[in-house]
Amino acid sequence: AFIADLQNRSVKHANNPAMGVKTGPLSTSYIQGFARALRAFATWLHVENYTDTNVLKPLKPPRIQRKVIQVLSDEEVARLLARFDQDDPFGARDYTIIWTMLDTGLRASELCGLAVEDAHIEQGYVKVLGKGNKERLVPIGAKTQTVLLRWRDVYRALFLVVEAQHLFLSASGGALTAPSLHLIVKRAGRSADIPRLHSHLLRHTFATNYLVKEVGDPLRLQQILGHTSLEMVRHYVAIASVERSLQDARSSRCGHDIRRYRASDYSATCACNPDYARLSGLNQASQLTGPPHSARQASLSDAPKGDSSRSSPLEPLRPGAQCDRLVSPARRRLSADHQLASRRWAAPGEACSSRLKSRPLRSSSRS
Repeated sequence: AFIADLQNRSVKHANNPAMGVKTGPLSTSYIQGFARALRAFATWLHVENYTDTNVLKPLKPPRIQRKVIQVLSDEEVARLLARFDQDDPFGARDYTIIWTMLDTGLRASELCGLAVEDAHIEQGYVKVLGKGNKERLVPIGAKTQTVLLRWRDVYRALFLVVEAQHLFLSASGGALTAPSLHLIVKRAGRSADIPRLHSHLLRHTFATNYLVKEVGDPLRLQQILGHTSLEMVRHYVAIASVERSLQDARSSRCGHDIRRYRASDYSATCACNPDYARLSGLNQASQLTGPPHSARQASLSDAPKGDSSRSSPLEPLRPGAQCDRLVSPARRRLSADHQLASRRWAAPGEACSSRLKSRPLRSSSRS
């Protein structure tokens, strides 16, 4: 009944003044946290003999709804970073926070808890204390080194009221808290016209770019992010594969909409194909020996001449030209020639392919 009541609620953090009231349906992950806590408490009661049976053992937590995470694009990142005045102490601090989270993927609590002695900026890494009281080393890039050194050596002293061990400080001189960091990121998102921006989205953006730009493998990403399992890393791999597909679609060299054609119509002889150069080189090499070369020449000689509206099947597509080669008779003849060249057995009376034993084939008795 309690889980069903949570699923019908539309207000979050109603009795928590530190978090602020949020309206809207509760997320499935938020409700699952309550269900797991109740099951753990019921299990403890049964183990300690407070109850005869585990009364909540049949309780199944609700499935977590996996939403597609829309990470920040390069243009949004540039627009976000351009909103900060790096000559102002607060602007320099906020710029350093945003840039560091984008480059390292740190959680908000990990960045706020980062001490000066744990930031080995000159050596190119920081030591953070993550979930489960586990420490890990996170590498930083050259640009991040420059930004952190500028903050630590120039602007951090302007925030100091008393001696503090934390790297990032608030306006009062104390350690920057996670709620304050969330407000900084939210305010920056509104200023840059990115209303969906929150501090954890910077972590998602780092993880996705790490895989899309092939900086490292998923196992190394798991170590950097501090995950104990590959479950969340698999989620990032799925997001990265979608981002790669979108980038391939945006960078397509075709001048037409390739979605109108089936995959079987997307011929390897079309210059729009990214593998055109490799495949055409293999096709040319296969023409050097064997009867298929003469058959190919005969096929090409039979093609209609003088038609300037059609380009050669192996000629790059002209800008704005129609991709009619995909259904042209010349393409069909080339496809037949490719099938002839790739036959495993030679024709009656011909020599076998070099991949097979060099023994003559028996002539077929069928007419």
